[in-house]
Amino acid sequence: MAGKKKKPVRGRPFNSKTGAAAGRKSSRRIPEELKGSRVKLKQDIEEAIYRYMDLPIKDLKGLKGDDALTTKESIIIKILLDAHEKGITANFNYCLERTIGKVKEEIDHTGSFDHRHSVSESNLEERLKLLRKKS
Repeated sequence: MAGKKKKPVRGRPFNSKTGAAAGRKSSRRIPEELKGSRVKLKQDIEEAIYRYMDLPIKDLKGLKGDDALTTKESIIIKILLDAHEKGITANFNYCLERTIGKVKEEIDHTGSFDHRHSVSESNLEERLKLLRKKS
């Protein structure tokens, strides 16, 4: 039997000793000090969102160029203004997720209305009967 031909290797050979394939041993651990600062940063951002969401838009626009603001505050103001002026739904979602939690149902922003979910008296009576049967 003549020698078998080796298949040519394409690309770089895989090395399981380095990189992400090496597993947990090679991953960097986050120091405890940084974990604490992450919690503090999250709280500060949530407080800033609560503080600036109640302001009128003209006051937010006035604060936009203020040098006395912290970086966190100016970022939150930019996010809120972009959400309002440009209608960026990702910015709305960012603020709402940090204030009231994640939205479980995707909201349709196209303006079309799904009549299957509208509440009529007959539909309401049917739903009440189902709820009463379940409990």
